[in-house]
Amino acid sequence: MSLRGQAATVASDVPLRFVWTGIIFYLLVSFQGAFQALMPVNRLAHFSDWVIAHSHLAVLGFATFIAAGGIAHAWQRIPHARYEAVAMNWALWLITVGLLLMFITLTAAGLVQAHLWASTAPWMDSVRASLAYWWLRDISAVPLLAGFVVFFIGLTTGSRSASCTVSGIRFNSATVGA
Repeated sequence: MSLRGQAATVASDVPLRFVWTGIIFYLLVSFQGAFQALMPVNRLAHFSDWVIAHSHLAVLGFATFIAAGGIAHAWQRIPHARYEAVAMNWALWLITVGLLLMFITLTAAGLVQAHLWASTAPWMDSVRASLAYWWLRDISAVPLLAGFVVFFIGLTTGSRSASCTVSGIRFNSATVGA
């Protein structure tokens, strides 16, 4: 399966955009992981929030987006299931903004921590320097949580599908109820 010549499909199909975004996050986490594996970088940032940012990007960015795209794609094809594309689009953007805010602030906090740990500064200086980043990380949970709530709303509201087609077989209320 290819999207060659069908780029507009990505713009109009929200579940596909979840998967596409998950693939982009996978590429980002792969590049970051390869960079993090370099000994000079690993030695500097190993115990910092950089690693936490990497983990959040992997789990929330890759795994969650791929799973959400698969769930939304399958849900659309269930006969008589409710689905609201506008809510799903909002969910995509809310989760993306929340995750990016979390990733950027944790990465920045990790770099600050690593810099302070490499200096002769006391450990508590790194904790004090991290507090503002940790508050931003906490704030990033608001759009993340809102996005997951809106995702659930998108699966439980909206119009019911009258029928669906799977592998060329059309299912409707007569075939499903029989």
